[in-house]
Amino acid sequence: MRKYIIYICLIIAGMCACNTEEVDVYSSPRYLFFQDSLKGLDSVKFSFSHYPGETSHDASFYIALTGLPAEEDLEYELQVVDSLTTALAEDYEMPQGLLFPAGETLSTLKIRCNGTREALKTQQVHVTFKIAANKNFSPGLSGKQMIRVIFNNIESKPLWWDGDLEKLILGAYSPNKFRHFIIATGRNDLTGISLSEARELTMQFKVYLIENNIMEDDGKTPMVNGIPVY
Repeated sequence: MRKYIIYICLIIAGMCACNTEEVDVYSSPRYLFFQDSLKGLDSVKFSFSHYPGETSHDASFYIALTGLPAEEDLEYELQVVDSLTTALAEDYEMPQGLLFPAGETLSTLKIRCNGTREALKTQQVHVTFKIAANKNFSPGLSGKQMIRVIFNNIESKPLWWDGDLEKLILGAYSPNKFRHFIIATGRNDLTGISLSEARELTMQFKVYLIENNIMEDDGKTPMVNGIPVY
């Protein structure tokens, strides 16, 4: 009889251990962090001048989960780091109702910035956010808890408009030329593109310039004359 009592006690103890383990797993903490952070800050930089006609633009970031994925969408929160922000409140929209999707360990966060303020045509600003603790998540991985959006509306030459792409395909840069290139092709970034792909887009651009009789800033020289590709 004693042997059976011991046996039953062992079974009960095992069941209790399993239940404790299930509770521990279920209630294990969840942490969020920005996986692309470099030296503690994940940054996106852009100019509204590269998005003609847009008065607002979204900067995207990957946000990752450490811990068990949830069985339902869970809300998380960000807060502005005032000491690391120069943008005015009207220059960006504070994210509300942010949800980390059920069953996932990676999601995308979008920060909407506004480019309507006149000062942005001559001034660059930035806004910095950090993950805030709430009932669902805690900030994780020290050094990967903040993001920054750097933006302006200053007319500027894209970094990719250089080298063979400039010399053999597009020709010299001008803000007006870039603006029409975007209108004609729907592309504002040729980073990493092959010369053959760039040529195809630029031929499309040339057709647009000819059909619409687009001139250089002097109002006399056809813009198409400054495009070397054929």
